Amino acid sequence: MKRRLLKFAALGASSVTGVALILVLIFTRLPMAASVIVGALAVVSLAIPGVFALRRAQYEWAARRRRKVNALARVGMGIRDEYRTWALADRLLQTANRGHIRSRIRIEGWISKNFDPDAAPPFYPLRGALANVTGLRRDLQREQIPDADAIADDIEKLVTEALRNPEAFDPVDAVVEDRGDVLTYGSFVLPATERVRELVSIGGAEAVLRMGLRYASMLAGAFHWAVPPAVFELMWEEGFRNEAFASPMNSGVLGRSGSRFFTLFHDVDSPFGSFGDWFSHSLPAVSSIRGGWEINPPFLAKILDRAARRGAALSRRQDVLFITRAKDFRYSATSPYGAFEAVATASRILEDEQHVYAVQSPEGLVYRRPNFPTHLLYAGPRPLADAELLLDALVAAWPNEATPYPDGAEAPAGA
Repeated sequence: MKRRLLKFAALGASSVTGVALILVLIFTRLPMAASVIVGALAVVSLAIPGVFALRRAQYEWAARRRRKVNALARVGMGIRDEYRTWALADRLLQTANRGHIRSRIRIEGWISKNFDPDAAPPFYPLRGALANVTGLRRDLQREQIPDADAIADDIEKLVTEALRNPEAFDPVDAVVEDRGDVLTYGSFVLPATERVRELVSIGGAEAVLRMGLRYASMLAGAFHWAVPPAVFELMWEEGFRNEAFASPMNSGVLGRSGSRFFTLFHDVDSPFGSFGDWFSHSLPAVSSIRGGWEINPPFLAKILDRAARRGAALSRRQDVLFITRAKDFRYSATSPYGAFEAVATASRILEDEQHVYAVQSPEGLVYRRPNFPTHLLYAGPRPLADAELLLDALVAAWPNEATPYPDGAEAPAGA
């Protein structure tokens, strides 16, 4: 950010210098030699910003063309490519399971961090991860994972095999099946929970499997933890109509008229009403959408900061509820969502033992207890007293009972 500001400041100074030199030429009498020098300096000063603007335009054009080409390359491949990606991710995680549990966590993070749905096939969302096995090896060594080098070697071999022969990851039985209690494609099985049945009624079984394969590839089958339905019902009654960060599996506004939800993947999520990546829409476009906003971003500093800044801008005219993991100053001297804290008029902290989140699992909707406090912040046009009452009502409605695992143990803490 600082480098970008310095660059803009330098380009602005160059433009101002060029204009000033032109004014000198117009309003002062200089010797011929001096006029030539001043004129040349003015041309150079004005040309520099133009060159940078041209380069930026060329970069954006190339990026748009690359996304278009990659999208066209995926047309007609659909569910097969999603399956290949999932099968490779599953093999990568199986390799990780031979080591310490920390190796699986590290590899899951490596996949998620490098996931790029705009990359080219084969294995297009995983291309960034596959190109960075060296970085994974370094992370495993830094974490002192047992057999770190052996695990990294096996993953490197698997990646090489996959890129050389992607057809080896195709399904043996490439048929979409709805068996009543599950949806299947190849060896991928998606339990037909109540939410899955709702999605099938909206977009069809194949679209649901494509979406499920995409998220399973990136998140090992898990979905972003969501606000419990009882809390979201209260938010709906209070006029909150839009979700900035959701998925078809956990959206609270799915199928409701007058609402919008945004997700990571427009291509596989749009059959269910998703408007795609929230950040891909301009602030004026987002600001024109009616209704309050629930902003519950992933717990990543860069995303939190960006979401907080956009949420703060939206709050000038609309109700905005920002829900996030409470900041931890052990790791950062500043809050990653400080931009929203600066405009928030009311806030509450839910301690970890005081609440649970809703998660879509193979058993259906379950509640999992986090190992962190949650920060609720409101900003918008409501008077302070009304904002305080809103947050108090949400806290009172928030459930606190976690769903036991099938063996009777409560879910372990953590998201």
